[in-house]
This record gives sequence, C-alpha cells and structure tokens, in this order.
Amino acid sequence: MNTPAEVPYASHGTVHLGRQALAGDPATMATAAARPAPQPGPPPMDPALEPCLSKLAPFGRFIFYSRQRASAPGPAPAGVAPDAGKQANRDADQVLDTIERFVTGVQPVPSPDRFLGTVLFIDVAESTKLAAEVGDGRFRDLLTGFIHMVRRQVDRYQGQLVDTAGDGALAVFDSPARAIGCAKGVRDGAHTLGLAVRAGIHTGEMEHGRAGEVRGIAVHTGARVAALAGPGEILVSRTIRDLVAGSPIRLERRGTHELKGVPGPWEIFAVTG
Repeated sequence: MNTPAEVPYASHGTVHLGRQALAGDPATMATAAARPAPQPGPPPMDPALEPCLSKLAPFGRFIFYSRQRASAPGPAPAGVAPDAGKQANRDADQVLDTIERFVTGVQPVPSPDRFLGTVLFIDVAESTKLAAEVGDGRFRDLLTGFIHMVRRQVDRYQGQLVDTAGDGALAVFDSPARAIGCAKGVRDGAHTLGLAVRAGIHTGEMEHGRAGEVRGIAVHTGARVAALAGPGEILVSRTIRDLVAGSPIRLERRGTHELKGVPGPWEIFAVTG
C-alpha cells in the first residue's frame, strides 16, 4: 500500500516545501534507499523558485527545499526531460501565485504597468485669439513649427513625446529637472516664433495604456497645474519643489489651489529665471 505524500504546510509566516515521500514498488524503494543521504542543512534553492523571494518576502521568512538539488549529482534520471528546468521556470508564476494565495488568503492580482515619471503639459497661450488675428493658414504654419521645436527639445532632454493634439503637447521625463529644462527651452523657442506658451509639471506614478498613452491621477494633476499658468509661465506642483530641493532651479511660491478633480489643496510654484 502506498503511504501518503507529505503535504506542504505553513506555520507563522514560514513556508516549508518538503520532499514528497512517495512509496512505490519494492524495486523503486530499494533504489531510493541506496542513494547517498543528502548533506545536513538546507540544500541550495531551486532557480525556478527564486521569484518567490520577491513576491512573498513581505509575508515572512521562506525556506525552500529542492528535491532536484537534494538528489545525487549526475545525468538526469531516465524519463526526465533535459529541459525540465525551463518548463519549471515557465510554470513558476503559477506555482508562486498558488503559494501566495495559500499564505495570504488573497487571490493574486496582476500588477499594471506602472512607473514613476514626470509629466510636462505645454501649449500655446491664448491660441484662439492668435488664430483670429493671423488667420487660419498662418496659425497652422506657426503650430507646425511649434510642434517641430517641441520634438527637438524633448529629444534634447531625453524625454518621450506622448501626444501633440491641438495646440499643445504632453511629454514624460525621468526627472523633474529635465522636464523643467525642456519647458524653458520650449518657452524660449516659442518666443522666437512669436508665440507665448504656458506649462505645468508634476511627478507621480502613472501607467501606460494600450495605445501608448499615459494615464493616472498624476497625469490629471499635471494638466490641472498647467491650466493655472498664464502666458510665459512654467508652474510646478509642490512635489516638484520637494524633488528639486538643493538644485540650482529657482522656484517662486504661487499660493495654494484646489485642482479640479484632484483631492486636497495643492501648493503651486513658478519656475523663475
């Protein structure tokens, strides 16, 4: 009669994955008994289970026992595919999610593609009035030159141009200083075209959409900050002020504002110089 296999168990935040004590026919049992006994102490961790450390570390200390590593060295046993490790790696996420659900009692939810970035919204100030003054054709030519100049400045400051709808642009940067530098470059370049621009900058966590767009509360916050700016102004949130503290960037306080659709009051600052 086959004896029951050992069942993995959890105790006070520690998960033990033990070797199964599988019983079979007498020949198999004799072969298993003839194998050298493993060395004392926990064997090395199986690479297929390494992701457990990052996924489950917040829930306690985890000790992993690998049946494969504890076996005698040498060629893979008969009937075991050479690429079994690759298959184990492919199945690791499913195994780890099962362990996480067992330990926490919560169904794992896939994490969205979120990242920390700095958004820059910039557009032509009083564009409707300008279009009425210069005419549609001339205004279209000015916008074309403006967008080309924005692309050059975004590339110069190692940003990503996300959208150029209408008379403005949205770009994402990996640092507030680069976003501010780009905004100043666009402002100066727009002046040579006879245009006045306004800009808003904010840093926060956001995510990529399916079409390559960026979305999230940080994006909305940046847009609301830009809406407060007047012609020639570059406004930033207090988050930006805190992040660039100690840098040569000079900021001037512009009061506390309620941003439409964004919870809480927000301190706003203007880039000077």
